[in-house]
Amino acid sequence: MFLRVKGKYWIRYLRHKHLEVPVKEDVEGVKVFDEIIELGEVIEGPRRLKRNITIDIVEKVYMENHGDLAFNIEGNQINPETLSSMALEDAPSTFVDENQDRIQIAKITPELAIEKLRIQIARRPTDVQRILEEVFEVPLIQIILSPFFVAVLNYNEIRKKVFCDAITGKVKT
Repeated sequence: MFLRVKGKYWIRYLRHKHLEVPVKEDVEGVKVFDEIIELGEVIEGPRRLKRNITIDIVEKVYMENHGDLAFNIEGNQINPETLSSMALEDAPSTFVDENQDRIQIAKITPELAIEKLRIQIARRPTDVQRILEEVFEVPLIQIILSPFFVAVLNYNEIRKKVFCDAITGKVKT
């Protein structure tokens, strides 16, 4: 049994920012919205000072993260691409419950897999002033069953179980 979860996190928020705007030397004042900022006279000399004005603005920001996690029967994280290459067939959602005696259940639950995905992709930025929208969405939860055969080998009174993966052909003892 393999477990795969895909998710998406996005946030739309406001943040304060200080914007430095360079001003030419022949400018005496700047109008920002309804406020007039007087710059004064230009200081003459061998090195002219750069003139900047600082404008405090509120910026609307959109950030989006995507994630794709897969886990094997032991609950260890594996590369989701290995599952993508498998030929998948749909089964009824009750299939796992109806065949519990013949299916080896994974050590990780779908809820725990979703929580691991949330921790990985749902990171709120540190510069958030006000949240306009924040969504964590899980559009895909897959339980992928991979058949295997069990063979019992008897040799000189030694009995050994051997597991053979029906898809890859790998043998485990």
